[in-house]
Amino acid sequence: MMEIKQTLKLPPNALYTKIIDSVLYDIQQQTGKKLNPNQLTNFSYRKGFGGQSSGRVTITANRPGECYHYRTETNRNQYLVGYDIQTVAAGQQSLLTYSEKVVANRDGQQLNNWLSVAILGFNRRRHFKKMLRAMEAEYQVAN
Repeated sequence: MMEIKQTLKLPPNALYTKIIDSVLYDIQQQTGKKLNPNQLTNFSYRKGFGGQSSGRVTITANRPGECYHYRTETNRNQYLVGYDIQTVAAGQQSLLTYSEKVVANRDGQQLNNWLSVAILGFNRRRHFKKMLRAMEAEYQVAN
């Protein structure tokens, strides 16, 4: 399991909006459907990951300003991902807890997953934190 906690200088609702805008864009690109945030909980769609790889994404939790969780199922794994947002600094900052758990559909795949996380985890964390800093900077410039 991977977990990243990061305090960001933007209010919880602004952080949630940034995350959800990206989700809504992805859904529209994958399905052609234009949804609003209230329609996301339990929404499920097929997503291509490049090449011939694809999976089913199901949104499992969606509470404005608080959380967004989803599950992606492929023929090899289930990916359980959560974005949990807490208010800090009198509502002017957010503490984001990003969690990701990979569960293999077969025993042999679990070892492969563990090795991938061990080898690639550092870079993934670094890129994720870089993305968060960019979101924070964009918000600071706009406000």
